Amino acid sequence: ILLFDSIDQLQVGDYNCEKWLPINYPSNIKCILSTIPVITEDNGEQKIEYKILNGLISLFPNGTIIEIREFDRNQAQQVVYSWLERDGRRLSPLQMTWLQPKFESYSPNRSDPEPTPLFLSLVYQITQTWRSFNDKPDRDFLKMHSTRDAI
Repeated sequence: ILLFDSIDQLQVGDYNCEKWLPINYPSNIKCILSTIPVITEDNGEQKIEYKILNGLISLFPNGTIIEIREFDRNQAQQVVYSWLERDGRRLSPLQMTWLQPKFESYSPNRSDPEPTPLFLSLVYQITQTWRSFNDKPDRDFLKMHSTRDAI
């Protein structure tokens, strides 16, 4: 199994996988790729969209595509609460107020739907560093609205 995770984290010039990724594999080799479908980059003069997923679909027209969708608010809460329970952790009521906005499926500050499973996982990893006596939020955490912000 070849696993290429987060193609969107490559340099812009490498988004075109055709340049570096083999297209055909022996029957005993499977290739798994993951990416955010579209990356928008603002170079100051214009916004450029890189449609990475479309490029992969055209490269592997017979490939299997599994789209991981965003959670709604209730699902996101249930996931995080189950992780807290699994790990035997609790957040203070104040810390929960910092976390609650991350469960929203839409914010005017972002264009991509969140929370995705990856976004929730990254947010949860940050909460693992919090202690019960922490009463001041991390400003970067409060500004975090997208998977890209969290990465």
